[in-house]
Amino acid sequence: MDGIWTDLVRRYFQAAALLLDPANLRAGSFQRDQAAIKAASAKDRLLADRAEVLAGWLTFQRANRPTAAKPDTEQSFAVKAAQNALPVLDRAQVQDIPAGFIALRAAIAAAFDPTDDTKRSLLVLTSKLLWCRFPEAAPVYDASAANATAFLVKMLKAAEVKQPYRRIDEERHYDDHDGYVRWDFNDKKVVDHWYYKDYVQSRAVLYGRCEAEIIRLIAEARSAVSTASPFQVFDKILWLIGDHRHDYSLKGSGVI
Repeated sequence: MDGIWTDLVRRYFQAAALLLDPANLRAGSFQRDQAAIKAASAKDRLLADRAEVLAGWLTFQRANRPTAAKPDTEQSFAVKAAQNALPVLDRAQVQDIPAGFIALRAAIAAAFDPTDDTKRSLLVLTSKLLWCRFPEAAPVYDASAANATAFLVKMLKAAEVKQPYRRIDEERHYDDHDGYVRWDFNDKKVVDHWYYKDYVQSRAVLYGRCEAEIIRLIAEARSAVSTASPFQVFDKILWLIGDHRHDYSLKGSGVI
């Protein structure tokens, strides 16, 4: 099984690493990311200045889509979300992930609607701000990366779990110290919490299978991969696997 993960990393590494090079990113994206990361951790700077940088990054990323499409409305929400998020990020510790997601989401939800934090999903936005604070520990919840994680988890279980398959084992059962509670998918707050927790935990297991090979290949590439980190490369690998725009054809693959 280890050979599968090694081969997976090797096959995707070159494309994933190239995507991390600033020359191949959207204009200004790499610089904006670095500025947002600095703003999220610079406790000695004025909160208003830090919030302005984060708000600009969120607007550029289009990460604040729970708001209306009007630019002025998006900008206003981005500023409020950043202002509310920074005190939470300043108190957060890396070991708080993914528990820190809950407090951060609450702060962002208050910026969107102080009266109801259950109507809108803030999963992507919250994960992006958490990533700014912990860029080497808190993954962004991206649809493509989540799809890839789900696929790889099933592949891992198919290869290593010896018991007969049972559909019940695939269902989500959580115990919040109050016994099993069936989900209400209309409560976006609960769904966001559990999706992010699942994603972080599953991604960590998969990353553990690939990290050594990623580190080896980064060292081998040397200056050709100047902006890569193992954590970032693995995110790009997940994105490449889970991007449904890729061709499904087996023609030319050599497997048929």
